[in-house]
Order: sequence, then C-alpha cells, then structure tokens
Amino acid sequence: MDRLLLLVPTTTYRAAPFSDAARALGVAVTIASEEPSTLEELRPAELLTLDFSRPEAAAEQASAFAHQHPLQAVLAVDDGATEAAAAIAEQLGLRHHSREAVAAARDKLRCREVLGAANLPQPAWRLVSDGDDPVEVARELAAGGNARAGAAVVGFPCVLKPRRLAASQGVIRANDSDEFTAALARLRALLAEPTVGRLAGDGVVVERYIPGREVALEALACNGAVEILEIFDKPGLSEGPFFPEETYVAPATLSPKERRRLVATVQRAAAALGLSEGAIHAELRLYNGEAWVIEIAGRSIGGLCASVLRFSGMALEEILLRRALGRELPPLERDGSAVGVRMLYPPRAGKLRVVEGQSAAEVVEGVTGVRITAHRGQRLVPPPEGGTYLGFIFGAGETPGAVVQALALAASKLRVEMRQS
Repeated sequence: MDRLLLLVPTTTYRAAPFSDAARALGVAVTIASEEPSTLEELRPAELLTLDFSRPEAAAEQASAFAHQHPLQAVLAVDDGATEAAAAIAEQLGLRHHSREAVAAARDKLRCREVLGAANLPQPAWRLVSDGDDPVEVARELAAGGNARAGAAVVGFPCVLKPRRLAASQGVIRANDSDEFTAALARLRALLAEPTVGRLAGDGVVVERYIPGREVALEALACNGAVEILEIFDKPGLSEGPFFPEETYVAPATLSPKERRRLVATVQRAAAALGLSEGAIHAELRLYNGEAWVIEIAGRSIGGLCASVLRFSGMALEEILLRRALGRELPPLERDGSAVGVRMLYPPRAGKLRVVEGQSAAEVVEGVTGVRITAHRGQRLVPPPEGGTYLGFIFGAGETPGAVVQALALAASKLRVEMRQS
C-alpha cells in the first residue's frame, strides 16, 4: 500500500480533507507535526514529529522513517510546512516543487528579486531592515512621491509586509510618512513576539500599493506545465489599512483578454521561480492593462476554501494527492456553477465565548455549510496582528453575485461574543 507523509502544522484546518482524500485512494497516512503526540510511541507508523522550521533536519528524520515505512508521497497542508515537505521530497526523490522554488516563493523579498529579474509586472519594493531608522525610511518614501503604480520607486501609498507570514497577517497600508512610521512600529512589535518572529524572517518588505481588482488563481503544475484550475474574485476586498480576505467567489467574471493575461502571468511567474510540480496559489491585481503579481506560493489555497472546489467529483486534495503519487488525473474542469466561501474573523481580540445564529445562517438559500473552526475559550486576534480564522461559510448558486449575497446574509445571522483574556 502506498504511504503519504502529511505535514500538518498544529494551527491548520486542513488535516481532515487531506486524510479523507488519502482514504478515498486507499493510501496509508503518516501525520507529521511540529508538536510531539503522546500516542507516537504506540503508533510509530502513523505519527511523526518533525521540526518544520529546519527543513534539512526534517528531511533527515523523514528519510530515517522511510527506511522502515517507505513513502510514496509527501504533502504539506499549509504554508508553514512547505519548505520541509520540499526538502523531504528532494531527499527521497518524490514529486514536489523544488526546495529552492518553494523557499523563494515563501520569502517575499526573494520572490520580488526573482520576479523582477524575469520582468514580471509587480510593485516596486524595498527592504526595511531591523536597524533602519523609520523616519529616514519615511523621508525616502516621501521623496518617491505619489507617482503611478508602475513607477520604479516605492513612494506612497505603500504596503508593509512581513517576509514570510501568510493570511494577510502583518500586512498594513500606509499613505504618508506618519502612517508609515506608525505601521512599522506596529509591525515590529508583532515581529518581536517570539512565536511570530521565528516564522516571519528578518526585516519588512515595503511595496508600492497597486490599485485595481484583485483575484486569486489556483493552479497545478505537472512537469513544468501549469494548468489553471480556477480563478476567484475577491468582492469587497478592503483598500486598507488592513487586507483581510473576506470573500472568495468563482468563477471570476473576466473578459477573455483578462483571463489570458492572468494565466500567462502566472505561468511566467511559476517558471521564473521554478514552481514545476504541485499546487500553486497566486494573488494578482488587474490594473492599467496588466496582471500584477501580488503573491505567489508553491501550495494550494489556504483555510478551508478548497472545500468548494471539486473536479469530476473529486476534492482538490485528492487531485493533489493523485498527482504526488503519479496516478492518473481526471479532467480538471471544476464541477458546478458558482461557488464561494466567506472567511469569518474575530470582531476583536479576546477569548471566544460563543457563536450564536449558526442554525439561522445554515438555512439561508444558497448556503451549503457553516463551519466554526475556533473553539470556546480560544484566544483570537483579528488582522493585522492575527492570522487565525473564526470559521467559514460556504455557498453555491447560479451566479457569483447570488453566492456573494447568500454568504453576506448568512454572516449577518451570526453573533460572536468575545471576552477579555
């Protein structure tokens, strides 16, 4: 029987969908996490502890494990484990994006360097190091003025981003010098927290703000060929100062020219980074006749958003696992008409007391499910400091607009009570 090594960060939502996909394919699963399990000694073939922050060490440990329990595939369920998965795949000769490609995509600084060398449309950027004086940097940005978005200098408005965090955590827009110094101080305070700073990388990437419509593109690379699975619209996405992604709806309403431009840009970006074998998730903005690369990653869509995607009756996780195992893929056309998901965020920082109104939300026409993923007593923080969802609402309908309306109505039925910790 084939065996999958599934890298599961303790904060993930996606262990169950991947495990379900493995069972559907008759594949044995070993769950690897960064935290040891009390059952590991009793179930040595099924549980493994790996340090995802040290890919080389994780690869050595996985290789030793594979001597006793041969592995045919390795997948990471979320962003924080992708580099470790790539290193393990490289060590064991398994299908996966290369470690170099995954690392470059995860590091926003390195990603900008690579895409810039390939002349991809992207915002002007600069690194603000830990020792840089905020006032001096703000003065330099002000000198860049409010030029057009495609200018070679950063200027204002700009967006500050940690180098290696996901889910919009730590992403803040600044329109002038005062807002920049305040945003940088806020972001540096976040990065000073040990649990965050350990993952975030050194320094802050500052990018010129690109206006326009933002979309998310899901793709699969097979032997270097990138096939587009779906393109999501992000209706109602904030223009700042923070950028929580509230709603994804598909298919995105695009002209043939816009779609071709998006697809071509993602294919060029994937080739530049070397993302050639596995899932690709990209965020782009359509502005001034170009598709601007905002983010691109060697992983699939985050949270539980993938649950609305099915291809020939198969979940996205099963498609990814089939490819990792080298098994035949079905036609990669998404089933159904319009689908969408709404991400729920905590209304303020604190511990979750209760979420009421779930039954009323579930019976809204067009809603296919409501999932509260946070548990009672859990400490939650909204963006930009927080990166944890309260839950998700899923929908389907005849048109994207109908789905968006259903998701919004269902969200209005929920009442969230928090208490101070």
